[in-house]
Amino acid sequence: MSLAKQREYFGIGKIDKLKEILALERAKKVFLVTTKRSFSSSSAKERIAPQLKDYQVTIFNEFSQNPKLEDIKRGIKIFKESNSDLIIAIGGGSVIDMAKSINVLSAQTLAPEIYIIEKVPFEKKGCPLVAIPTTSGTGSEATHFAVLYINKSKYSLAHEEYILPNYAIIDPELTFSLPKAITATTGIDVLSQSIESYWSVNSTEEAKAYAQEAIKLVLKDLKTAVNYPCKEARVAMAKAANLSGKAINIAKSTAPHAISYPFTSYFNIPHGHATGLTLGPILVFNANINETNCTDPRGAEYVRLTINKIISFFGSTCAADTCKKIQYLMRDIGLETNIKRLGIDSEEKVNLIIEKGFNPDRIKNNPKRIEPEQLRKILNEISQETEIKPEKMETVYIGMVADSIHHGHINIISEARKLGDVIVGLVTDDAAQSYKRRPILSFSDRARIIKNIKGVTKIVPQNTLDYVPNIEKYKPSIIMHGDDWKKGSQRIIRERALNAVEKYGGRIIDLPYTKGISTTEFIEKVKSCSLNKKNTTQAIILAAGMGTRLRPLTEETPKCLIKVNNKTLLEYSLDCLKENGIQEVIIVIGYRGELIKQKIGNDYHGLKVAYIENLRFSETGSMYSLSLAKKEIKNDILVLESDLLYESSAINTILNSNHRNTMVISKLLHSGDDVYICTNEKEEIINLGKEISEEEKKRAKGAMIGISKYSGEFLAELFKKAEEDYEKGEVNYHYEECVFATSHENNPVKAIFCPELHWIEIDNENDLKKATEVTYPKIRNLENNKQKSSSIKRNILLNPGPATTTDTVKYAQIVPDICPREKEFGDVMKYINNNLIEIAGGNTEEDVCVLFGGSGTAAMDATINSVVPPDKKILVINNGAYGERIAKIARAYSLGCIELKFEWDALPDLKIIEDQLNENPEISCVAMIHHETTTGLLNQVKEIGELVKNHNKVFIVDTISSFAGIPMNIKEFNIDFMMSTSNKCIQGMAGVSFVICSKKQLERIKEYPRRSFYLSLYDQYEYFIKNYQMRFTPPVQTLYALKKAIAEFLEEGYENRVARYTQSWKVLRAGVQELGFKILTQPENESNLLITLLNPEHPNFNFNILHDKLFEKGFTIYPGKVGKVNSFRLSNMGAIDEKDISEFLVTFEGVLNEMGTIGQQKPT
Repeated sequence: MSLAKQREYFGIGKIDKLKEILALERAKKVFLVTTKRSFSSSSAKERIAPQLKDYQVTIFNEFSQNPKLEDIKRGIKIFKESNSDLIIAIGGGSVIDMAKSINVLSAQTLAPEIYIIEKVPFEKKGCPLVAIPTTSGTGSEATHFAVLYINKSKYSLAHEEYILPNYAIIDPELTFSLPKAITATTGIDVLSQSIESYWSVNSTEEAKAYAQEAIKLVLKDLKTAVNYPCKEARVAMAKAANLSGKAINIAKSTAPHAISYPFTSYFNIPHGHATGLTLGPILVFNANINETNCTDPRGAEYVRLTINKIISFFGSTCAADTCKKIQYLMRDIGLETNIKRLGIDSEEKVNLIIEKGFNPDRIKNNPKRIEPEQLRKILNEISQETEIKPEKMETVYIGMVADSIHHGHINIISEARKLGDVIVGLVTDDAAQSYKRRPILSFSDRARIIKNIKGVTKIVPQNTLDYVPNIEKYKPSIIMHGDDWKKGSQRIIRERALNAVEKYGGRIIDLPYTKGISTTEFIEKVKSCSLNKKNTTQAIILAAGMGTRLRPLTEETPKCLIKVNNKTLLEYSLDCLKENGIQEVIIVIGYRGELIKQKIGNDYHGLKVAYIENLRFSETGSMYSLSLAKKEIKNDILVLESDLLYESSAINTILNSNHRNTMVISKLLHSGDDVYICTNEKEEIINLGKEISEEEKKRAKGAMIGISKYSGEFLAELFKKAEEDYEKGEVNYHYEECVFATSHENNPVKAIFCPELHWIEIDNENDLKKATEVTYPKIRNLENNKQKSSSIKRNILLNPGPATTTDTVKYAQIVPDICPREKEFGDVMKYINNNLIEIAGGNTEEDVCVLFGGSGTAAMDATINSVVPPDKKILVINNGAYGERIAKIARAYSLGCIELKFEWDALPDLKIIEDQLNENPEISCVAMIHHETTTGLLNQVKEIGELVKNHNKVFIVDTISSFAGIPMNIKEFNIDFMMSTSNKCIQGMAGVSFVICSKKQLERIKEYPRRSFYLSLYDQYEYFIKNYQMRFTPPVQTLYALKKAIAEFLEEGYENRVARYTQSWKVLRAGVQELGFKILTQPENESNLLITLLNPEHPNFNFNILHDKLFEKGFTIYPGKVGKVNSFRLSNMGAIDEKDISEFLVTFEGVLNEMGTIGQQKPT
């Protein structure tokens, strides 16, 4: 089959063509060749699985990375047994080559070796084959040959009609999630194939055309594709890979490929990386050609012109410079170019490369004859230490206001510096004012600061937000900005800039927006310091409504004066407002308004009260009432509905929020009257209402309570919008509808989720009954506990758990006695289970949380003893006492345990881990610690998780002292079993531990032997899903405390908790260093939760005395565990903040002074 006969589909979304192909071929049974990684890591699974649901599918995914004969034979056997009538290959070049080999060899009558080794012609073709690449590398979907290995020797199958896939679907979206390393190695493979196709003795003009376009795409887009999640670059690399496959299909590979195979077979260097090692040096070798050593029948002069053409693609003047550029490109994308550093560090190993790489079939395609000794010389060259510098750096343009320099600016400049010389287009004062506001710092002040940031080579004025004039003037090769420029009004400027830069071959790189800070947010935070709880002193209560659903109770009385336990709803609200520092309340009255005035007056226990009357109360809605108060509003203000009964903490929470436009929301009541609130990942409200679609109701975050806060600027926009509606005669609608209509990307309204808040809106008699009998007693208990809590001494625990807890968590344990087998307690367990799963980044449909009574070690024990199969081993990564504990547990159960020991002040070495996985196939599980609390090290769980997944092993991670304190995601980190506890960063009480994992993983261990009765993970899980109970008596009160701790975590928000911990850690670290203490670990390797201090070498220093003196003053510290190193630990996890840390540092310094050790350890 020629390429012209192959049906090729290229483009984003083309994967959906698969269903059409299956129908066209009338397939019934499908043989799917893939790897677990290829099918799951890309979006292939979710896009392909639905298209295969009506077919009988046999999956073949158990084979090594480079196709081996024994794997092919096994695949042929399974294929034949399945009676499949169509093959689909989903993966990289090896997967597609495997599918090609199975397809053609299964159709033949003789043994596979006959066709592979003896090259006996094929008798017939196989079934239809669909190739779907998920990497941008070999272009195997476009070639009529397949590469395979027999005893580490490389062979090829080739046949134009029988091996080329019938269909090729190249959907670049499947490559978007590729790791950097794979993107880099496959990209260099594309470059090698293309260059070799261009100079091969078999090259044609068609092959050269394919190769030339591929080379240009690689040079333009590979670096971007590796370093940034850039869609355009990924699409370009997918195109380049396909073109290189078409080129090599015609021209065949040459010396760099021939030499690459032993690098891969014997030294595990990825194929693409291996081809790149010799590509540059062989380019130099080929350039020095004459008629004597020329193997191309077109002559040496033709080859020289060809090589010069390749050199011109790089913008170089000679082969040596091009070689350096290839090597520089490789290093820039993280690929080593020195073979000694890759383990080829002896004459014996070089000889092996030459012996196995000198393949006559491939070497003969090289345009210049190459001999073994010449190859040796090339290998010696690339084993030398050389400094590689590009001839010319690219120029990168960044536009910014930089009104207040923050890490977002530093990040984008740092990223730009990796690519070339940085030009900063600094927005002028006038331009900034038209965009945002007059800058706090002048242009000259901002320029002076930016000039001193490493990497900035030039600062130019940008006279408008539109930077196109500067692009046309300076012609940078790259424009870089945040990916937020792809939407909103900035999108138009970006499109104009893209058109301008593409005219001369430049490009745009969209970096992921740096979360957590922007200049605008920074300014807002500064404002919020003066406009937060202490200075938001005004509130509006909307009390004009008629309360018709509460009649006859409201026949003579406005709804807000209805009583619960002898006190009106309005009085409850006013008391909450006064308690939280509000000084002035405006009440908008209407129906029976005079009764409200008589009841409350103008001075309510020192709270100033004013009234505004809505004379049109019977025909207008709450928005109209709110707008009547606009002249009385001084600045940021609270807005409350008047028919609420709620906890005082709702007011405290919203006043303490840094966001100026917010609504308090809580869990849905399913009362039929809920106002549903939908939010995005930033907690910004994106939809609200009672009548939203059923689909949106399912996605709703919670229900609106009727308590919100707005800035003066937002209210100005709100009232303007309302006035436009009034002019149209629209006056009868709720204020929240207008709030939603007014909010936008630059002025959003955020939701504060308080799932455990006790509250009720009273609209009818049933609501009133519930308020009296249920809601009010709960609020009263909370208030009573609050009064009691003032007598509890607050200790600051700086030990690494159990951590300091809030009084509300402590008092959550004081509940009426309950049998843990009651359904009501099962609801508590279900709440804990579901929320812990979501905090871990899982979902309740696929994942489960298995709870145990016991410390974190109980969860460790249950996992280790349950998940290791019989006759298999567990690899334990140990760089601290807690990693060591995992190994001890494994040995206690007589499990096969391989313990990898690393220094306790260093991170694990990924190469050593991978070597162990390669050398020990009996390993089934890998276990490690995320935050090693021995020292405060934060181990590279995400990177190791990727490595473990590549080897199809089970990944077990102890997150006992990082869960809810350090950002993590069980899916993104490829964690199979995650263990943690209630008493660390989740800020609950000690006594509950848990394991989070997928239901699928748990079902997998069902048949494994039970090694423990109490700590059997599967038995505990099985009992829980049936009853929402533990098998044995649970720690009831601790679980109530955990439920409250989870609710407080959700109210604070993951991002805010991490930010609080991080700020405390920074203050702590800087403070102890100021006192002269040395820290065991480096900051870049540390968590944000703990530091280990070395004991000062001073005769007066005694840790026990230090501990006791600090304990007397309310602070607890903890001794170190680092072998013979004298140290102690300070942790900042728990319900503490930077003020507590600052107070500790003052006390710490005082105690050191008392001991006579201060000053001795201070740095000089």
